[in-house]
Order: sequence, then structure tokens, then C-alpha cells
Amino acid sequence: MDKKTDVDIININHMDMANQIDNKWEWDTILAFVNKQKDYDFTLRLKNKDKTILKKKFINPLETKSTKRHNKKVVNLIFAYMIFQVIQEMKVSITKVIICPDHRPTKEVHHYIQKIGNFCGKHNITNEINMSFINRKIYDLKKRTPAHKIAKKVFKGKRKAKSFVDPEQIIKIISKLL
Repeated sequence: MDKKTDVDIININHMDMANQIDNKWEWDTILAFVNKQKDYDFTLRLKNKDKTILKKKFINPLETKSTKRHNKKVVNLIFAYMIFQVIQEMKVSITKVIICPDHRPTKEVHHYIQKIGNFCGKHNITNEINMSFINRKIYDLKKRTPAHKIAKKVFKGKRKAKSFVDPEQIIKIISKLL
């Protein structure tokens, strides 16, 4: 199978993240959406103080197999919520988006996006928008997609985020869906 080039992802809707949620809990996490053709981008920031609250409330510090699985579910729920929030707040209408799979398993993240949509009254979100996760075996991607570059600029303070995660809302959702 031939690999697709970077050009394929540059000209379509895609999302990528700077600083994975559980990589550094004391650092902000940024999720960026980009469409180069429409010259549009949208960034969402999850502040480190809000991540600390989420960690204290939902992450179990024990290192057992079941607590690791529980913690992974929490992180995937946070990631799914961030994707959902970006889709709801951005000013362009989309029917397809490719997402960098910063948190796995991607089927679980996709499942949580739909559950969050149901909780928030957007019952057909995964039917209305074709969401797929980048398969690095198919896409010949360099480390940084255009969305990753924008997320990194926001992370480093060179740009401002267009929106922020509401910690109260995400706490409500995680409490309901876990």
C-alpha cells in the first residue's frame, strides 16, 4: 500500500493536540482544529489548574491493572469532550474531520464523543460528522501537522486560545458517564 503524503492532510479538516492530557498533568493541553483551504483554525485550552482538579477528582494513583484502565477511560473521556467542544464552538460547518490519535483506543474515544453528544442533546454527532483517526501507517506524516503547529504556538504563548474547557461541565459529564 502506498503511503499518502503530508499534502493530503494539509488540505482537509484535522485536529491535533499539544501536550497530551496525561503526559504532564501540571501543563496546559491544547487541541487545535485546522482547515488550510478555508484558512480557518480553532483552538481549545484545558488549563493546568483544571487538569489538576480533574486528576484529584477522577484519577486513581494506585498502579493496579484495573485502576490503570479506569484512568485511561477518564483521559479518553476528557479527550472526547475536548473534541466535542471544538466541533460545537467552531464557526465552520464540517462533515468530516481527521483526528490525531493522541489517546487510544480510538474506538473508545469515538464512543465517548457520541455519549457526550447524547448527554448534551446532540444525538447524531457521530452520524453527522465522519470522524476518523489518523493511521500513521497510511499517512506519511512528519511529526507536526498544521493543527499540531498551531496547538504548539498556543501552548508556548505565541497565540491565544479561542476557547477554554469549562471544568464544571466536564466534571458533570465524567461523573455521569463513568
